[in-house]
Amino acid sequence: MLAPVTAPAVNAEAKASKVIIAPHHGKKYHYSRGCRGLNHARRTKKVTLKWAKQHGYKLCGWEKGYH
Repeated sequence: MLAPVTAPAVNAEAKASKVIIAPHHGKKYHYSRGCRGLNHARRTKKVTLKWAKQHGYKLCGWEKGYH
């Protein structure tokens, strides 16, 4: 009997390990590009969550209730 074919599991931690920062605009990180905390950011950059925390970035206040 053959084993059922399943799609590879997506590692939730790996998916959430990338965050968005506005390097010239503040010290907050965001999980979503659509976060209202990024409204005034001219440029954004995708970095790892580990890198953001090591460089003093904190979770955006608009996203605290969701993560």
